[in-house]
Amino acid sequence: MWGTVWVRKRGLQALVYALPMEEGPYQPGMRVLVPLGRYNQPVIGLLVALLDTPPAIPHIKPILQRLDTQPLYDATALAFLDWIVKYYLATPGDVAYLALPGRVGGITDWLARWQAGIDSTALSPKKLYQALREKPEFYLRRTARQLHLPPKQLLKAVRSWARRGHLLLEAVVRQSVRRPPSLLEVAPPYREAATFQAAWNELPPQEAALFLRILQSNLRGEPLVYAHLLRSEGAPLQRLIKKKLVRRLPARTYYEQLYARPLQPYTLTPSQQRAFEALHQALAAKPWKPALLHGVTASGKTFIYLELMRHYLRQGHQVLYLLPEIALTKQTLDRLRSTFGEAMALYHSGLTESERFRTWKAVREEAVDVVVGTRSALFLPFPRLGLVIVDEEHDPSYGEKGRPPFYQARDAALYYAYLRQIPVVLGSATPSLETYTHARSGKYHYIPLPEKALPSLPPTLHIVDMRTELQEKLSTGVFSSVLRELLEACVQEGQQAILFRNRRGYAPMLVCSTCGHRWECPACAITLTYHKRTHRLLCHYCGHSEV
Repeated sequence: MWGTVWVRKRGLQALVYALPMEEGPYQPGMRVLVPLGRYNQPVIGLLVALLDTPPAIPHIKPILQRLDTQPLYDATALAFLDWIVKYYLATPGDVAYLALPGRVGGITDWLARWQAGIDSTALSPKKLYQALREKPEFYLRRTARQLHLPPKQLLKAVRSWARRGHLLLEAVVRQSVRRPPSLLEVAPPYREAATFQAAWNELPPQEAALFLRILQSNLRGEPLVYAHLLRSEGAPLQRLIKKKLVRRLPARTYYEQLYARPLQPYTLTPSQQRAFEALHQALAAKPWKPALLHGVTASGKTFIYLELMRHYLRQGHQVLYLLPEIALTKQTLDRLRSTFGEAMALYHSGLTESERFRTWKAVREEAVDVVVGTRSALFLPFPRLGLVIVDEEHDPSYGEKGRPPFYQARDAALYYAYLRQIPVVLGSATPSLETYTHARSGKYHYIPLPEKALPSLPPTLHIVDMRTELQEKLSTGVFSSVLRELLEACVQEGQQAILFRNRRGYAPMLVCSTCGHRWECPACAITLTYHKRTHRLLCHYCGHSEV
């Protein structure tokens, strides 16, 4: 019997290995330990298919070890992974990289054991043998790190000793035991604006900048890892800790403290209740049909998601809640953590490898019911997934552009839900054109939510004619008299203001202060941007330029 294996290595195609049946039955979806490359380095792969006949290959290597007794991924999940490979023209190695986080199953290594009756005079290099002879057995990766040697150099020497019978080499998977990282937070006495400002004013520039950076990371819900910051900001960081302005906390304590304050219970407004009932009824009638929740900004889509999630959790399902970026959604995370507590887990690229593995394992072992994550959370091994929510479905961050596989997580979620015949809800205040078209044409359920949760007035807009300002000498620069008065009032009241300005080029346009004429591109009918360095007017659409 033979099997097709996807090894967790970017750019690698599917590989075929022989299955040693004495280890027991193999099933697609199991993890296996296989030899890879010239040196037969042990690596973890995913068994995706069984073959009755071998391919026309002269020599097929055997699988070294079966790592699971039951499949981690069922047939539907494997079909989804295969679709990612084919639809997005990805390699199996790239997809396996997403499906199997770095520490799934432990660290692959070689275990070397000395044999009896060694002739030490025949061993070279002598210095290496003397460094290793006191150890009855040793792991190659760990030992290479301790001796400050390249792993390949140590492996070459150990292999030569093994061929002569001095050593016995065995491919193993050893568990990695790492303590959770320490995170940094501003000490409690300095979390108020007044006390923080007073302490910040007394600090030298380097410490002040770092103190502000840590506060900003805490406010965003993005804690800084102590070990990472120590490498670049060691001295000022240690001084802040010594002054008791900043403190270290274990990751678990930090998150428990972050979400310890329960939020007030929320009751759906009449419009939200109507939208929830319409969504619930639509999904109950046709669960395989996607739904678009089209709600204006601040309409309370999150609360409708929560009600829907509670319904599916009561039925014993797991829920996947996809967000475009974790960093921008602290309020949503606060509400979710307050609602679901320990039953919720995070999964995104900002977590350490160990943290991602813990979530991966918790999902597989059904220790968590709700996963909130970015696009990579789609590849977690859910045993009983019953609902997928894609919030802000229009966001371009759902498209992977950095490294393969280059997939679109929203579209992938739609196909995954179709394979599992489970509901998927897309939410947005400004849905993408294709999603809105599908919803209005009846291909998707369409649930409008046109009212805001709380009555509020839209911001007041002022359009100022700068020609009048300049002619009447109300303004002599780029600021209008209205803007200047508002800024002065803002400063006098101790408030802050933000000015947005397009900084591409020295000025976005060139305007005559007498007649108001603007220089425009003859081809594109847009204003030409003035670049001071080259003293030219440039169109950023077609490249037309004028002196």
